[in-house]
Amino acid sequence: MVFHVYQDVRNEWRWYLRSPAGAQLATSGAGYARRADCVAAIQRLQASFRRDAIEIVTDNITPLSHMASAGLFASAVARG
Repeated sequence: MVFHVYQDVRNEWRWYLRSPAGAQLATSGAGYARRADCVAAIQRLQASFRRDAIEIVTDNITPLSHMASAGLFASAVARG
């Protein structure tokens, strides 16, 4: 996996994580004023992966049942 660092249209530094197959797995979500701060955020993330166990949680709902329970599925079907 590879972290990519770039400067966006607002001149903020951001990162994203790409898999070996090319899929984007994660993004910084926030911009950083300095490239060094962006890289430091990546380094903190890498360190936490080494230090902490990564927990995997499986939700007990399917996307469609979740939408139906929120009343979203009926409105999506009605719009067709």
